[in-house]
Amino acid sequence: MTYARAVEVPAGADPVLDLGRVRGSVEVSLDGEFAGEAFCAPYRFPLRGAAGRTVRLEVTVRGTLAPYLGEATPTAWAFESQLSSGLLGPVTLRLEA
Repeated sequence: MTYARAVEVPAGADPVLDLGRVRGSVEVSLDGEFAGEAFCAPYRFPLRGAAGRTVRLEVTVRGTLAPYLGEATPTAWAFESQLSSGLLGPVTLRLEA
């Protein structure tokens, strides 16, 4: 799943995008350029060069196989705590004071 949004970033220090809770791996791009990726917490990404501009953020989340395995196969390896998948947030733009 890819989420995209234009964001007006205030002038000052470059912000950090904090995705909060994520189940899966994630890749972030800023104006079409790679900004970072992660497969475990913390899901925080410095947005270099974004201060004082309107930027386009894209966040691609790749879920795990656990929800599929839990429904499609009689496996004991898909635990209840693994069945949620995706961007669960809260998503915030952290600005340094």
